[in-house]
Amino acid sequence: KYCSAHGGGLNMNIGMFTCDECDYSLDFECALLPKMVMNHRYDDHPLFLSYGDLYVEGKYWCEACETEVDPRKWFYTCFDCGVVLHVSCLVGDFSYIMPLRVGSITRSNKEVVPNTSICRILCSTCNSRCN
Repeated sequence: KYCSAHGGGLNMNIGMFTCDECDYSLDFECALLPKMVMNHRYDDHPLFLSYGDLYVEGKYWCEACETEVDPRKWFYTCFDCGVVLHVSCLVGDFSYIMPLRVGSITRSNKEVVPNTSICRILCSTCNSRCN
């Protein structure tokens, strides 16, 4: 089975949603993506989770990585100015980490805390700003 949102294989360890009638499948990560994202660096307007060619004519190009976006897979777009972004370019690798949860990384517990300030925190190891 493949995830209908991103076209990749479904991770059976984390679960999935499947429609038996139309064979549409979503892994949990795609099912939990926000429908709208605000306050991001790529556009002043909200970005909406989309697919297909309803609002952008021609080819889709990701504003972040400057590569083509497959309209058959999910992406984020601005309905006001036509900005298009891959899901992975917008939400990144940590999009599914729940705030205020504690996890074990390299044998020490780490708490995930939402960043509510305009400044990135300092790394306790290298003393540089976190990306």
